[in-house]
Amino acid sequence: MRNKVSEENIRFLIDLKVMKFKRNGQEDISVEKVERTLYGKTWQKKMSGHLNVLCQDIFNLTAEEIVDYTQSNLSQE
Repeated sequence: MRNKVSEENIRFLIDLKVMKFKRNGQEDISVEKVERTLYGKTWQKKMSGHLNVLCQDIFNLTAEEIVDYTQSNLSQE
């Protein structure tokens, strides 16, 4: 039971990542953009059920990946 990953865990980690971007002057990165990139690109096929893997996915995400993914999806809409 204690290994179960909740949406609250994921949201907390994403919030931390966004705060880090903002501290580094990347004000255009939002929670919504990070979520879209993770769910649409990183976890498109399958999201891990292990918290440590999700942490790695979130903390390894770069601003460039987020911008590229969100811009490419805007052009498709």
